[in-house]
Amino acid sequence: LKEQDREDRLTKHWVWTATEYDRLDEKDITPFLRSLNAQIQFDQAVQASQTYMDSKISGPPRQTSEKSTNKVLAKQLKDKQEGLKETVTRYNAIALKDGAINLEGGEWAIASITEIGKAYDNYAEAIINSYIPYWLSEGQTEMYQMNLEDRSYQYEQKAIDYYTKALDISFEAQLYNDVSAYVTRRLGELRPSEFPARDEELKTPNYLSSKVQTRTFIETAE
Repeated sequence: LKEQDREDRLTKHWVWTATEYDRLDEKDITPFLRSLNAQIQFDQAVQASQTYMDSKISGPPRQTSEKSTNKVLAKQLKDKQEGLKETVTRYNAIALKDGAINLEGGEWAIASITEIGKAYDNYAEAIINSYIPYWLSEGQTEMYQMNLEDRSYQYEQKAIDYYTKALDISFEAQLYNDVSAYVTRRLGELRPSEFPARDEELKTPNYLSSKVQTRTFIETAE
């Protein structure tokens, strides 16, 4: 159905399959069925999270007043924040069971942890590439961009934490696939001096003072 571009019918099929799975007695659920159910949930989560992953903090489509611009930015930021929260919740439902990593989900639990890392990674990039107010002077713009980098760091760090967790579980479970390859590559891009040397502790970010007058719109709104 996916190859035939029939996402509507595919979604109905997955919903029906999940419903039938929930009706099964615990004794009838085999490891294969658990993995299949996790895969279905994962595929649905990817589809449901795409809007968040594509969203930007890009400001208005054309130049407008400062008040109108800030209103647009506030809406975009709120949507991005809510999208992040929903995406994390969605994948945690697959990755966790009773508050611990759901190893019964196998590779899909690891993939879900990785997707949470991607969600934080995406948020950090959205902040870095967010709209720069046109009314700032050259010096203010430079300071604004520095503050954007500072604000994005904490989300990048969360991404690293989740990527590292996914890789650790992959090693423990001896599951090596495209997901673990992606995580390894992305960690090397984000922290080339720390990875693949995985025995080093992640560094604590050094934030700019919140008292700097040229606060970013994002810093003020969060």
